[in-house]
Amino acid sequence: MQLHTLPVDNTESPYRELYRTAKDCLSYVEGSNIFSIRLLQAALLIALYEVSNAMYPAAYLSVGHCARLGHAMGIHDRRRAPQMLSSPSKFSPAGEAIGLGPDQDSETATELEERRRVWWAVIILDRYVNLGSKNRPFACEDARPDEYLPADDKHWDQGVSFSARALSRKNAHLEAPPFARTCQAAHLLSRVLRNLNDSDTDAEFRFQEAIQLHRTTQALYSTALHESEELVERMSDLTAHLPFSAAMGLCLSALLTLYDKYSCTENSEVDQMGSPNLLEMQKIAISGLKELSSAVFQLSRRIRAAAELGGMLKTSPLICDCLYQAAANYLWYILETGNEECRSMVVGIKDVLQMLGTRWKSPIEYIRILDSYEMSQGLAM
Repeated sequence: MQLHTLPVDNTESPYRELYRTAKDCLSYVEGSNIFSIRLLQAALLIALYEVSNAMYPAAYLSVGHCARLGHAMGIHDRRRAPQMLSSPSKFSPAGEAIGLGPDQDSETATELEERRRVWWAVIILDRYVNLGSKNRPFACEDARPDEYLPADDKHWDQGVSFSARALSRKNAHLEAPPFARTCQAAHLLSRVLRNLNDSDTDAEFRFQEAIQLHRTTQALYSTALHESEELVERMSDLTAHLPFSAAMGLCLSALLTLYDKYSCTENSEVDQMGSPNLLEMQKIAISGLKELSSAVFQLSRRIRAAAELGGMLKTSPLICDCLYQAAANYLWYILETGNEECRSMVVGIKDVLQMLGTRWKSPIEYIRILDSYEMSQGLAM
């Protein structure tokens, strides 16, 4: 946790030493065969630190390791997989899990909810680190349709009774807490990435699925945006929307990634060019890239306004990818059309990345890539 509260420092400083110490400590505990939910939570915090600070390939490898830990403990499938973690009544005074066959009925709802949240966090990070890469298998499977989403954050924080709903329920318009929305967004991002990496199933099926993913992800984004705006109005707090930033960012990243692939039919085989579903998806993608880039720009303005009011700590680093993709799209529009009106959007998004760069290094890396592209294409001013 201390790592995540430190400001960005570009030098080899005590901060870097603290990171190494945390990694060494995690390795030592694992080597001592002490496995608990706290161990996985610590591993996730380290992985998130690496993701937020563009520490690759370490981040990619650490997220995969988190998935392996979860598989070993059995929290990915409490009903069918062998369980390493004991029920609360079977913990030793030192807090170590000492049994392999827990009595599931004796587990408290609170602990089950904690394990569910931890596994969802693994899925979210695993999908995020696969953005921008092709044909890499996920470290863990998607959540099953009957898997429950995280419960209301308020009830969880207060330790009171709560209820949760299954992922398979279609009524996404029902109100849901920010973390549950983030889980839904990660699930849709997973389906998008699978669609783009799939070359074995029937092409028409993939095109139809892409159209459906466009509609479903757009609907979830609109719902999360509406909920965030309602929260701002209800609380009279311009920073109140930030807990939804991760869900919105993942939806936008999923859609921009989907549109980027289908906006050009040259990516398809010759015998697929006349497919009505492919042509429909191409039209959706071409118009969607412009609309979504504009939506990201508007989101960046809201994030900037909230951060200036002290909301930086509520902002998620998982929004950085969609900011980068939108800025890259605007640079492409300038290159292809000469439309300099897009310049202000690029500048605005890069300013927000620069602001976020005071907390994490990944936004600075995105700026570096954008600057390099501008220089290579003669777009720099």
